[in-house]
Amino acid sequence: MSRLSRLVKSSGLVGAAGVLTLLGTGVAHAVGVSASAPDARFTGSYYITNTAVKINGTLQDFGAFSGGAGVYVNVHSTEGDINWTAVEVGNGGSKTIGTRYAYYGGTFLSANITTCSYASGGAWKCSAPVAIYK
Repeated sequence: MSRLSRLVKSSGLVGAAGVLTLLGTGVAHAVGVSASAPDARFTGSYYITNTAVKINGTLQDFGAFSGGAGVYVNVHSTEGDINWTAVEVGNGGSKTIGTRYAYYGGTFLSANITTCSYASGGAWKCSAPVAIYK
């Protein structure tokens, strides 16, 4: 009898297929995220590994302001902060991105995603930072 089998049997988890599947595979899934600025919205998902924040999704700029929009990821680790541009679009544009990576060193501490729209006069209007978790 394997160690896992003994653990499952002794803990009363026999027949709990969902628990056995999780213990057996260790599979993790991406988490949905949305961040809206006054003139733009990002909708996508993220997944955090031991070395990177992975992000994908769609950024839509609605064209009400004079400039484009961007999605920015800030990662805080034991080795410092990384500010990374995930995607940018022009005024009225839309872009869907496949998985992109924000690599970091050290141990992950926290991260957030922010969507910003460029308004006239050099001002950026941004969403509140959306915290993402490992």
